[in-house]
Amino acid sequence: HSEGGSLRLYTPEGTLDCSAGVQEIAGRGNSTWEAEKKPYRLKLTAQQNLLDMGAAKDWILLADDFDSSHIRNKAAYDFAREIGAAFSPEAQWVDFYANGEYLGLYLLTERNQIHPQRVAIPEEESFLVSMEWPARTQWEQLPNVVSQRGNLLMIRQNGLGQERLRQVWQSAENAIYADDGIDPVTGKHWRELIDVDSWAEQYLLREVFADGDACAMSQFFYYTQSVGRLY
Repeated sequence: HSEGGSLRLYTPEGTLDCSAGVQEIAGRGNSTWEAEKKPYRLKLTAQQNLLDMGAAKDWILLADDFDSSHIRNKAAYDFAREIGAAFSPEAQWVDFYANGEYLGLYLLTERNQIHPQRVAIPEEESFLVSMEWPARTQWEQLPNVVSQRGNLLMIRQNGLGQERLRQVWQSAENAIYADDGIDPVTGKHWRELIDVDSWAEQYLLREVFADGDACAMSQFFYYTQSVGRLY
């Protein structure tokens, strides 16, 4: 379910930060959508720099219904940026009103997407995917590929074509699981196929915050042809 509308956003001091058209506001999330307090995604009619987080059309409103402190997601995003993890979303708390009704404290965040203000890589020679549970394909309705070991990758954006995406992922997967660390198809070691620092940073982040999705779902990866490594 989605509908259009208009948005007014104010700073904590009460000054108008943005007045814009909303192309659509819609529900989002998986387990979080089953909560009483609903999360949403926003698509504006034009790019807007909301609360100085960079101009874009697409935004997310996290309800944080499972976390009464409202701190966990914000702390995780801030921690990721502090350790230098590339393209970690910015986030700001907002009091959210819809049609005059106060819906509570929300976390306004950037959306994971290839965009100059977000995952800033050339769209035509790259891809952005997320590792997900197979059941999510039923309602996400996005194209996907499944690796030889059963890892399902939801294709968020792809400028390289599905077969090339499959080859890139499969080569890294082959090398990671090989006894000698080398993909028998390409002859490359896994250190040549993934960006080790970014993988280590994400592992650290998920360990520190005990992320239940780690290595299973909502895990995002990106790749550019010119660099040739999975981040």
